[in-house]
Amino acid sequence: MRRIAFDITPLAPYRLDLTAWALKRREDNMWDRWDSDTGTYRRLIVHGGIPIDVSVSQTGPINSPLLRVTATVDSDSANITNGAIREEVEPILRLLLGTDVDLSRFHRMASIDATLSRLATTLTGLKPPRYSTLFEALTNAITCQQITLTAGLRILGRLAAVCGARMEDAVSFPLPGNVAQLSAQDLIDLGYSRQKARAMVELSALAVQGELEHSIINGLNDDEAVERLRQLYGVGRWSAEYALLRGDGRLSIFPGDDVGVRKHLEQWLKLDHRLNYDGVSHILETWQPFGGMIYLHLLTASLVDSGRVTGNEAIEAN
Repeated sequence: MRRIAFDITPLAPYRLDLTAWALKRREDNMWDRWDSDTGTYRRLIVHGGIPIDVSVSQTGPINSPLLRVTATVDSDSANITNGAIREEVEPILRLLLGTDVDLSRFHRMASIDATLSRLATTLTGLKPPRYSTLFEALTNAITCQQITLTAGLRILGRLAAVCGARMEDAVSFPLPGNVAQLSAQDLIDLGYSRQKARAMVELSALAVQGELEHSIINGLNDDEAVERLRQLYGVGRWSAEYALLRGDGRLSIFPGDDVGVRKHLEQWLKLDHRLNYDGVSHILETWQPFGGMIYLHLLTASLVDSGRVTGNEAIEAN
């Protein structure tokens, strides 16, 4: 094996564990790996057909953060230089782990908002993770539509086992070229519904043909971008909004059809009534343009409540 190491300095405040869990969401996610014993995030990134096993750990504190990155390739991969490895890996990690997102405006808003302050303080250091491709964002969305997140991630795990790259015990996110070789029936056999299988066949074909780049939504406002993505088979309003938040970094977007996070919103605000999509949009006007950050905070707060990761208050108490 050949290894290279380098550092990334995130914008403070930053906590790798909170951000990695906001990306991973459940233990069933087998391509975003988190080792709680060592505080290490790992992911297999594929460059030119060559798998690169990347590990990231935080060595600096929350207000002066530093990430140590180690990238490992097979010793037979002599045709990829150390410089090329870093050039491929670093931009992807900066997106996945939100290292360059400036949330100073969000934190200023939280500091003078009694409702938001406690939530934001508990999760200070959380940055918005972002999938590096629209294919990954939309594949997550389509797979997890209308079923539980756990069930969706298990189906996606089976797809990764068939269509991901491998390196020792690591598997990558499903590669579009490999998914494009599957038939609709192959996908149904993995657990996809007939409609979702067709959507994945068409999505992977577009990705392989280079027709699923960010350029298809660049320059569009949020409403226009939602409508553009909804032109894709199997992509509805929730999937489009989810992809724009988590795959295009549009932090104003709260996917209002997400029943689970909508319930967390109702509980957080101690509402005595259920919200519909329009009700979510109305309530979030107070905190725009950070509706998406509210979404990610509520998601991550649920992970804190379940014991998967620790909030700042518990850390300070210890």
